[in-house]
Amino acid sequence: MSKNLFLAVFGLTLLLFSSSGTVWGQNRIPNEPLRTVDQAVDEAKAKGLTEITLGHWTGGQRTFEGLDGAIAAYSLVEAVLEEKRTTVSGYNLNSYLRFEQISKLAGPPPGLFHMPDHVPADMRHISGREFVLAAPNDGELVMRGVRVRSGNDTLEEFVVGRRYLLFVGFSGPEIVGLPFGLSGVFQVSDTNNLVALRPNGDVARAFKAASLALVADVEVYYKAHAREPGHGQVR
Repeated sequence: MSKNLFLAVFGLTLLLFSSSGTVWGQNRIPNEPLRTVDQAVDEAKAKGLTEITLGHWTGGQRTFEGLDGAIAAYSLVEAVLEEKRTTVSGYNLNSYLRFEQISKLAGPPPGLFHMPDHVPADMRHISGREFVLAAPNDGELVMRGVRVRSGNDTLEEFVVGRRYLLFVGFSGPEIVGLPFGLSGVFQVSDTNNLVALRPNGDVARAFKAASLALVADVEVYYKAHAREPGHGQVR
């Protein structure tokens, strides 16, 4: 994965606060003063608000021609979600999801980047089968009685303890991003069937597929290449 994509995954989104209870991107209200999340929470409390929403992250998704192109460029892994966490980082929320990899079905070798310093310290010390998904401007938490929500909804789609099939880009051996967003994530059922986290049409568009059968094609590929837990290729 390129350095530019790595920087995009961890790019900082500048946020502003408005009296409507929404924190917007800087380009939405250019004449308003810049505020950190802490300052936005203080202003919300002063105005009697109990909830604010952060501006939407505008980073783009990568697209390739069909399933074969996606598999050639990125990694397809099956993993179990072990933990998810949201932290405050200046002007935005950052969220982190820690997975245990069951197997890697396809993809190039990982990049050379080390675990970034902004990842919580205890999540940087992980086993050789684990990796962390960093989700900038994502998640929600309560600060001083005010519920702060992000402009994205990645975390709400994931449930701790469940299995997922994910298209990821390994910036390094232990850190990944989602090049196709949630269109490249599928929940694996107890019967090993796939449930896309986004509608079939969204998935097909993200992969520039010729038909809505892209999800079915992914399921066929998964069932042909999946390995028993603990016996798959690790990165």
